Amino acid sequence: MSVEKTRSAELHDGTPVWASRLVREWIADAYEWHASNEQIRQWAAELGSVDPLPSAEQLSVHEAIAIWMRRIGRQCGERTAHADVSANLLRNELSLTR
Repeated sequence: MSVEKTRSAELHDGTPVWASRLVREWIADAYEWHASNEQIRQWAAELGSVDPLPSAEQLSVHEAIAIWMRRIGRQCGERTAHADVSANLLRNELSLTR
């Protein structure tokens, strides 16, 4: 789909503002991001691959999507960790010590 059509897609009524913002960020990122050779090497290392690797220009659409999704998954993990710490701080369940 075109970026315009994707950006104009409506989310369900009642979707939390933070979720709408996150989806919009992902849409923008999906159309702007391009894999780098370094990301390909990192992805292969995470998967334990020792096969010869394609360059960023040689990736199939499916390979590029897989790398992008791993990147988004990593970002979600980072956001979850930050959210957990914030929630614990708000509930006074976490103390910060030196």
